[in-house]
Amino acid sequence: MSEIRHKKGTTFSYSGLVKLPAGSWAAACKLNAADGALVETLSVTLTALGSLGPAGETHSILLESSATGTSDWPIARLQGDIAFTSGAIVIATNTFFVIVQKGETNA
Repeated sequence: MSEIRHKKGTTFSYSGLVKLPAGSWAAACKLNAADGALVETLSVTLTALGSLGPAGETHSILLESSATGTSDWPIARLQGDIAFTSGAIVIATNTFFVIVQKGETNA
């Protein structure tokens, strides 16, 4: 996940699998403009898997924002990461980018 293209004013919903060490994990994700200004704190759902995924993943993750929420996003290249926390342990993903585009049908 290094670049996601998304149409402004539509529901943002991105899911995947992650591999985390043993622990009670929580996750948070923020999207920022190039100048560092906060654009949105995404809703994050992190769920432990009943059995390991194909590459040893331990959790599913879902990042979301409503269509109303993304209607305020600038037409720009946003950047974000996901921070996973369990007690004093913090693990952050690599930075990823959301390329926000103007919708043609839902403009």
